[in-house]
Amino acid sequence: MGRGVGAFLLTVALVITGCARATRPSVVALKSVPTGWYFSVKPPDGGPAIKVGPYTQLACGDMLGSALYAHPFACHFTGPYPPENCRNIGNGFAYPRGWPYPVPVGSDKQLPSSACFEAPLRGNPDYYGWYFFFYTSTGGSVQECSELPKYRRLALTVPGDEIPEYSNAQCPGAPCFSVGFSTACE
Repeated sequence: MGRGVGAFLLTVALVITGCARATRPSVVALKSVPTGWYFSVKPPDGGPAIKVGPYTQLACGDMLGSALYAHPFACHFTGPYPPENCRNIGNGFAYPRGWPYPVPVGSDKQLPSSACFEAPLRGNPDYYGWYFFFYTSTGGSVQECSELPKYRRLALTVPGDEIPEYSNAQCPGAPCFSVGFSTACE
């Protein structure tokens, strides 16, 4: 029997037994939906949670840490060693001025989520650049850092409007944080 006839018979046998159809869906199942990593922030006076991202898993953890806690600027140069360069020194960039520190874990005062989560890119925020949180008496939003002067004026004139304040005033750029690249304080 020649090669062509053998291949033909094998194909016919696979079709008759249903194997050719059974393998096709598994190939489709291997296609994946693009995802990113996000953290969420609960506005202090209520309203829907604000999703922030997408990040890589590692970058999301870093940004969530900075949303929760401020640390000395030296941490960006030395990493975790020596440990005193990365110690928590106050609330992170998600908290308004006057918020209690340390914020009791699990309390209603805890604004950012305590973990990053993976979600499909489609249908979720796709920020890239520098942003800050803007809270109102009915909710909150993420605004481009270039709009910070405008929103500072609003916060001074509209009761209930607030811009979070990073506890480490030496951190350049605060209260702005980055999405799509490394850290909040660069």
